[in-house]
Amino acid sequence: MEYCAHCSHKLAVQEIYGRLRPICPSCGFIVFQGPKVAVGILAARAGRLLMTRRNIDPGKGKWGFPAGYMDIDEAVEETARREFKEETGFDVRIDGLIGVYSLVERGVLLVAYAGTIVGGTLNMDHETQAVDFFAPDNLPDLAFEQNRQIIADWLRFLERASPPTNTTK
Repeated sequence: MEYCAHCSHKLAVQEIYGRLRPICPSCGFIVFQGPKVAVGILAARAGRLLMTRRNIDPGKGKWGFPAGYMDIDEAVEETARREFKEETGFDVRIDGLIGVYSLVERGVLLVAYAGTIVGGTLNMDHETQAVDFFAPDNLPDLAFEQNRQIIADWLRFLERASPPTNTTK
């Protein structure tokens, strides 16, 4: 922001509450800049993780799971399902929360869900170059290093979600 949202005066930068923050010298309005919220779903078929090759920066040409930014009028789960459908054409059911991740260097808070593909037909949008399925131990070139941790957390989620087999009768 360059101008105050309340009075339109040009903002200045000043240390407030231990951080440099934009502040309006005219009305005193302090701009607290929060992260952008992104949401994604990790889903598999036959044990292979669905991934998309990005057609946009950052990470253009590299792979990740379907994810995108939340709109102000959406619920988190709605964003996750919308982004998955837009990037792949597939409908997905959310099975549970994998985790919430702070991507401080990018100013993003990422909410990651585990999901199950329940329908739809492959149909990529402009943000996606390709869609493919990969074994978790043979991943392609990832767009974001933190995806490795998220995928590891997803695998642990799947282990916890699978009921143990009872071999006694």
